[in-house]
Amino acid sequence: MNDNNIFISTDELNSKIEQIKVECEKMKMILEQITQDANGLNNYWKGNTGEKAYECFNNYVKKYIVAVKKIDNYKKFLEEASNAYIYLDNIIKEKFDETMGD
Repeated sequence: MNDNNIFISTDELNSKIEQIKVECEKMKMILEQITQDANGLNNYWKGNTGEKAYECFNNYVKKYIVAVKKIDNYKKFLEEASNAYIYLDNIIKEKFDETMGD
């Protein structure tokens, strides 16, 4: 007996994909709001300290954008995997039905 059997619940996988999509969109909206707030304060950030604070913020934003893109890419990977599982499962069922019908 093969102990390496893998069962994929595409319904559960698709549910998790949807959760990731929702959280990723929340992250994008939060970043957009924070960026708007920071840009609104830019007029008040004068001198070296203000410039340094804004520079640090921009560096953080760049890292945040990279993280959001990675999450989005992972979501796309999971979507492709789910679609592949569904496609292969349908082919297997179709071939099984053809075989059993003969």
